[in-house]
Order: sequence, then structure tokens, then C-alpha cells
Amino acid sequence: MKETQQDLNPSFEFPAVLFDLDGTLVDSNYQHVNAWSEALRSAGIVIPTWKIHRRIGMSGKSFLPELLREFHPRRKKMGIERLEKRHDEIFRRQIPHLVPLPGAVKLLKHLSRHRVRIAIATTSGREQTARLLRQIEIPVANGIVNGDDVEKAKPSPDIFMVAARRLNTPLNNCMWWGTVSGTCSRPAAKARWGLACYPAVMVGRNSNRPGHFACIPTQGTCLCTLSN
Repeated sequence: MKETQQDLNPSFEFPAVLFDLDGTLVDSNYQHVNAWSEALRSAGIVIPTWKIHRRIGMSGKSFLPELLREFHPRRKKMGIERLEKRHDEIFRRQIPHLVPLPGAVKLLKHLSRHRVRIAIATTSGREQTARLLRQIEIPVANGIVNGDDVEKAKPSPDIFMVAARRLNTPLNNCMWWGTVSGTCSRPAAKARWGLACYPAVMVGRNSNRPGHFACIPTQGTCLCTLSN
């Protein structure tokens, strides 16, 4: 059996891993794009879908004001809470059809088997997160933090800080696995969170998905491979 870093150094503690949910563990990014697009059109607002796609992973409060100023600068009343509610209603109808991304469940089980601490840190609200986790049967993580648990959603680091506290570990001892394109750029992740971003893939067939990054602490943390 291949030796792991833990075998070579019994005192070594593998960093805790914080996972995003939408687009990282669950194949749901395009359903979110369609839900936002339909919600906006129902309010007479037309925004190119590629603009929405680039911001998936952020809350409506975080990205809608910017897009509305860009495409509808004369619109005075934005009704962001109403748009978020409409998005949630549309997206909720898609949840029964969602599936985990290839390798997601296998990876979580693998990490749990090796006693690696895991948390899910998602911008989605509490109710939507609970529905997603029930639908896709993802193994229960050590902690689940959702958008209702923090005052500021991504790209604010609040959600990661809360997740780290729930795992009883400092943020600089955590890895974050998520989709950087919807949250911030790779340099911005390092500047805002003290995390360096590297390309990452799930474990499983045909699971190399562009846009996925593992964000690694910039100070003193090394990656190691866990044996099967």
C-alpha cells in the first residue's frame, strides 16, 4: 500500500477541506443560470446569460445591483429580494432532477474514511441547501454553512471563516474546493482569503471540469495524496 504523509509523520494533520455545493458537488450551475434568467425576464429585465453564468456562486444581493446598473441604468426600483425569491421558486422545481457531479460522493467518502475534516460552505439558503443534500444523498459533512448563517455572502470570506470555526481549525489550515469563476479571480482569492488557487479535478470518469479550483493556504501547507 502506498504510504501517505500521515504514515511518514504521525503528527501530520491533513488540512480541513471546505467544499462549495452548487457546481462543485452538484451539477446545478446551468439550472441556476436558467432560474435567474427566467426570474429577471418575468420582471421585464433582459441580461445575457453568459453574464449571469460568470456570477453563479454569488448571492443575488452581491451580483444583481452591478448587472442592473450595467444593463438597466434607468431602473430605479430593483426589487432584489423579490427577484431572489422568484429565482428560488424556479430553481426549486429543478432540484428533483439534479445529480452529484462525477466523483463527488466518492471523494467525500474517501476523505471521511481517512478522517479528514469536511465542511460544505455554500451561498444557498438553509432550505435550498437542505433540499439539495436530501436529493443527492451526499455523505454528511462535519459542518454545513449556508448563506443564512452569514451576513455577507461570497466573495466575502465570512462563509469560510464560519465553516473553519465549526471544524475547530484556523482558516489557514483549510483547503477550499469550489468554482472560482463565479466568486472571484484567482489573485483575488489569495488577496481576500489568504488562499492560493490551483486547478483541481474530481475523482471519477470524465470529471475534469474547467473552472474548478482547489484553494490552498498560502503559508506552510502542502498537498499530499491519500491512498485508496
